[in-house]
Formats: sequence, C-alpha cells, structure tokens
Amino acid sequence: MLRVFILAVLVLTVAMGALFARRVYIDRKAPEGIAAFQLGGRLITVERAMVRDPDMRDGGAVNRLDLAFSWPDFRPALQPAAPGQELVFIALEDAASRTRLPDDIDPADRPVALYSRFLERDAWSNPGGLVMRRFRAGTPYEGEELYISTPDERVFAARCPTPGPVGAGPEEMCLWQTRMNGLEVQARFPAKLLTTWQHLAQGVRGAVTRLPLR
Repeated sequence: MLRVFILAVLVLTVAMGALFARRVYIDRKAPEGIAAFQLGGRLITVERAMVRDPDMRDGGAVNRLDLAFSWPDFRPALQPAAPGQELVFIALEDAASRTRLPDDIDPADRPVALYSRFLERDAWSNPGGLVMRRFRAGTPYEGEELYISTPDERVFAARCPTPGPVGAGPEEMCLWQTRMNGLEVQARFPAKLLTTWQHLAQGVRGAVTRLPLR
C-alpha cells in the first residue's frame, strides 16, 4: 500500500512539473496578431506582443495603454525580461484630455515652467552631455533628480530616483515625458540608459510614430 501511495505521488509530481513547464513555455511565447484600442478619442492598433498587461492583449477601450519594448532595438518585449535584457516601457494617453485643463503644461516646458522652482542650485555634468540637478527636500519631487539636455532643456528632461545604497533593492526607473501625434507619452527606463539619451529619445519617438493611429 505504501509503495502504491509513493508511486502515485511521483506520478502526480511529474504531471504537475510537465504542466508547469508547458505554462512557462506558453507565457514566454510571444502572442501573435494585432489588437485595436480606443484610447480616449483616438483609435490605435498595436501588436499584441508589445502590450504590457497580458489581460489587455485583446484590445478595447482604455484611458491608458502600457507597452513594453526591448532595448536598444525597440522590439516588442516579453516579460519578465531575459537575463541581461533591458526594457523600455511606454505609456500612452490621449493628450486632448490634458490640454483642456487650465493648468496644463506641455512636458517640454516643465523644466522651466514647473521643475525649476523646486531644484537645488548646484548642478553636475553627466556622461552623455546631460546636466543633473537635485530636487530640494520638502518639495513634491523630493528624492528625485532631474537630468536635462543643454542648452535647450525642452529637448530632453528626465526625472530619476536618487540612487540608493548598492544592493538596496531593484533599480527604480527614470521617467521622460513628451507629447506627440496628439498623444501624451511617458517613457520609463533604467538610469544607465541616460548616457545614450539621444538614442533613447529617438527610439521612443520612432516607436510611437510607427503605431497606426486615427
């Protein structure tokens, strides 16, 4: 009887292992086809593989569409990423809902019109040609740093969490916002990509421009 019980447990374990392996394979296999989303007043069509949330890959009406791309080629990215693979996340909203607000500020104007009042005076040069300034304690952006292009801050400005101790936990992502093609675009990426910010900005703009939109 004991031998039969042990055999049954072994058979069940093998079956569960096979089921788990099959589930992992299915989850890691890129979904095929395209999906249409009603994003505010806009209709946008995307590859299902680039939709960040698997539960939303069939399309529908949304207020915000989150997409995932691999770096540096900006191809649709499976999640979680493969070891060593960096991801860039792009969130899209219909800009019309923002521009109607009386206090709306174009993302390109925020370094001067919004962020400047909260920054410390000191500035540091960084690899890639960006200038970094820290936000003061007690401000809405406490614990963040601002990386801006020079001499024109409107070209690129990213907010990044102030780095913590090495090994303190997962790296939080930087945020760059822009507005194009009637869309509010939010790109999140690892801080290590700041050194190649021109390629990053070009890749984000290219990825958004290629999306069928009407």
